Amino acid sequence: MNLMNISVSTSNVFGAFDGTAIRLGLLISDVTFTAGDLHNMIRAAGRMTDEKESMKMKMAVIAAHAESKPEDLGITAQDFEHIRLNYTFLKNIKYKTSEQLRHYKTIEKMISDAYNSLNQAYSAGLDTSGMTQLGKFAHKELEFNAVHTDRPEFRNEIDDGYLRMSEVLLDRYDKATPNDIYLVTGHFGEYLKLAQVEMGELGNSTDKHLKVLCAKDVLTLPNLIQLTANEIELVREHLMSTNQTFRTNITNWNNDLITTEFARDNFKMINKRYISDIEPYVKMLQTEINKNERLKLLYANTHKNHVFEVSLYVTSIDVYWSYLFYNNSIGEETMDALKNYPNYEKLKNYSCLIIEGALITLNQDLLEDTAQKKNNEPIVLTKRKTLDF
Repeated sequence: MNLMNISVSTSNVFGAFDGTAIRLGLLISDVTFTAGDLHNMIRAAGRMTDEKESMKMKMAVIAAHAESKPEDLGITAQDFEHIRLNYTFLKNIKYKTSEQLRHYKTIEKMISDAYNSLNQAYSAGLDTSGMTQLGKFAHKELEFNAVHTDRPEFRNEIDDGYLRMSEVLLDRYDKATPNDIYLVTGHFGEYLKLAQVEMGELGNSTDKHLKVLCAKDVLTLPNLIQLTANEIELVREHLMSTNQTFRTNITNWNNDLITTEFARDNFKMINKRYISDIEPYVKMLQTEINKNERLKLLYANTHKNHVFEVSLYVTSIDVYWSYLFYNNSIGEETMDALKNYPNYEKLKNYSCLIIEGALITLNQDLLEDTAQKKNNEPIVLTKRKTLDF
């Protein structure tokens, strides 16, 4: 079971939302792929916490920040360039006078202090988003598809390791055995409501406007953002050993959906397949989640009025692309590239499977239920409490 998350720093859901979604992927999937510039943030997490970072790199970081946000440092890019040139000039003097050495050390300290100030602020942001803990899984359980987010449809003819965003989104249809399931944050359900996309319900297969053939709340977990790398590894090991059938069945279901054109007539068949092949193993997975000691501890130590709810949707690929456009994960340039794809008219109506992780607030009734529970037992929701379709 492979999951694909589009993670772009220009989107409305980047940061803690993606940090939580990636954690979900690491816990329940074989491999989680991310497309965008998340790799830059994870690399930065390692770089910004490296006390032995070279002066060259420190000056590059300061220069970039002085260019984009000079108010943070109280210095313009032009002023810092003057400081950098002075530092470089003094550094290259082999035999410095006492005055030159004093001036050199003063500039060196000024640069280090400015870098450390940025480091502290940036590291706090990385900690909040949970990115500092994800590097351990890079290029193993977590794979990256790098995209130039400022030029999402640019690709150097000489391979620079970057892909066009449209290539990432279309790649699954060029594979012999496509198997990526889309992983999204808690804004997908909100988008469906705002866009007034009709939701399917069992027994209602005649609605000519159905765009979502299946919508199920499937799992409930605590707020995952606080899981450290070692904790993710331990919980993953536990869940991976107990949910093999779930991963196999949902992968097979997804492959059948991808190779089938979206059709409202498939409504009953899709829901029947969910009930027979997915639901029993979702319940087994939830049981293992409830038994995990680290997750039980998270329930006790995090906000009692929040839970992380996982939902599953079957919809058409154009609904998913429209959602990405809505939250600024892709722009007009990428949408144009998708629409110019030779098989776009057929492709846009293909089915896709989406897993959404959403941090939701429980209502007062559920809060009272929580207070009465013993042994920090997690609440298993049977119906979404914050959205009414």
